[in-house]
Amino acid sequence: MLLAAFTTLRFGELAALRPRDVDLEGLTVPVRRAQAELQDGRLFDKAPRSAAGVRSVSFPAELLDAVTQHLEHFAAPGRDGHVFVGPQGGQLRRSNFRDDWVKARKAAGVTDELHFHDLRHTSNTLASTAGASTRS
Repeated sequence: MLLAAFTTLRFGELAALRPRDVDLEGLTVPVRRAQAELQDGRLFDKAPRSAAGVRSVSFPAELLDAVTQHLEHFAAPGRDGHVFVGPQGGQLRRSNFRDDWVKARKAAGVTDELHFHDLRHTSNTLASTAGASTRS
């Protein structure tokens, strides 16, 4: 949730992240791919829709400990595993993630009107308030 709220990354971009993508020293995450799902349920990584979609995004130094701990304890093993995986280690799927999102949202007492994609809007607002460009 923290990377979604502070980096403008879309669900598919987060789902496609690998540990080798996360630059802990530079506090950046390059966006080179996004996860997509075929109608038969197969998942694959694809290039962003446009050249503007290939970019590097920064995350605040305040997230460094949380990101480091996540990579050490929750990411799939190896540099090519996925940063974010399901409870049994499989790739994230929108349909399964949505159930967890609704459960977490309800536990936090947040209204039904908050969608995961709204975190991207939050990130864009924070970036523009800080003077950064929100184009991507």
